[in-house]
Amino acid sequence: MRRSGAVVVLSSLLAVAACDPPGEGPRAQLGYRITAPVIAALAAFHAQEHGYPPSLSLLVPKYLSAVPPAVNGYPLEYALVGASYELTFRYERPGMNVCTYAPERGWRCYGYF
Repeated sequence: MRRSGAVVVLSSLLAVAACDPPGEGPRAQLGYRITAPVIAALAAFHAQEHGYPPSLSLLVPKYLSAVPPAVNGYPLEYALVGASYELTFRYERPGMNVCTYAPERGWRCYGYF
């Protein structure tokens, strides 16, 4: 019995090892494509207004035609951080993956189970 548990654990580890790392793969690429116009709109807003908006809805319609309602089934998250911002999308498989963009550093992604 103990041996079969080890096989299950080993199989699970091999399945996870075969998956794309956080921030890579088709679901991450979809997130990057969906958020690219938002990032461009935030840069244009900042250039004209010398700051970032408190809400993404203020980008519409001048800088962005519409705010994406979701990325991979999860809402897009936006938060002001000091004089900057963070834009985050999430996606599943394997586990939960989180990718956050800040203009000073670009994208950072991590995953958890």
